[in-house]
Amino acid sequence: MTVQELFEILEEMIENGAGHYEVKLLMQPNYPFIYTVGSVGVREIEDEFGDFQEEEVLYLTEGRQESYGFKEEELHNLRF
Repeated sequence: MTVQELFEILEEMIENGAGHYEVKLLMQPNYPFIYTVGSVGVREIEDEFGDFQEEEVLYLTEGRQESYGFKEEELHNLRF
């Protein structure tokens, strides 16, 4: 998923009145836990010349575990 694709999903949610929803992560495929989002960011990596450049990846880190989750099949996927 790209930042643009995520943005479009979030923009659609906001337009449909869901802008106040919390963002959480389901970790593990079969019996997941529900986590808050810890932080969002990009990292800088050193290239072969010793210069630092942003890696073209947006990372979401897990925050705190809130509860046991549910199977992914129970989600109404907005888009992939």
